[in-house]
Amino acid sequence: MDSKTVSRMMWRRVLCIAAMVVFSGELPASAATILIDDFITPQSISVTASTPTGSSIVSAPEALGGERDMKLALTSGFTSLTLSSNPFGGELLVHDSGATVKGISSTIWDGPDGSDDVDYDGLGGVDIGTGNNAFLLSGVVADLSGTISLIVYDASDASGQKWSQADFSLPGTVLAPTELQIPFTDFNFHGSGGAVDFTNVGAIELQIENITTGSLDVILHSVSVVPEPSSLWLALTGWGSLLLIKRR
Repeated sequence: MDSKTVSRMMWRRVLCIAAMVVFSGELPASAATILIDDFITPQSISVTASTPTGSSIVSAPEALGGERDMKLALTSGFTSLTLSSNPFGGELLVHDSGATVKGISSTIWDGPDGSDDVDYDGLGGVDIGTGNNAFLLSGVVADLSGTISLIVYDASDASGQKWSQADFSLPGTVLAPTELQIPFTDFNFHGSGGAVDFTNVGAIELQIENITTGSLDVILHSVSVVPEPSSLWLALTGWGSLLLIKRR
């Protein structure tokens, strides 16, 4: 095993351990908080330049709707793109892309349909909006720039034309686990059928997109919906910089 491979493996392991340490104690949950997923059930999928797309479906009791779908699309590069849930026993979602790789990973919650196609009304009109007004992504770490997108589909339209989307640009070098809140008011992109009603949700999709020519690695501890968003990036207090790591 060459030194670059060893260095990369160590980097991923340290990231995961750091996130587990910081979030071993959860923040107090509001009565209105709804967990989308905290990635307990293991799942993994990987694609390469020779097989640039792939999907995976698992039954996940902790996930909203009881099933988690994963899809990958490698758009350029010569190594691999991987998406994993709980890869090291740390209850994390890990988006791991090799050098030069660009691509998109999708994590989908659309009920127990047994298909990697989005079932736009698969959650049956679950109400995530009453008492809540933001998505919370906990334990976010990202080494390079990229984009996190959330797409929410309305259960009233089985064709998938009624949806809303919010995009957040990762600045890169987010080396300590951080909380990202995305208010419902940030969902500025809408489908031809109009904007989603957050009290009648049929499916939710989380996308992570590489926009650099290098390797983008992102980890998340959990996804939920919460009340009263405060700021996009909440300051970390008392933890300091956990990961002063120079890659490669």
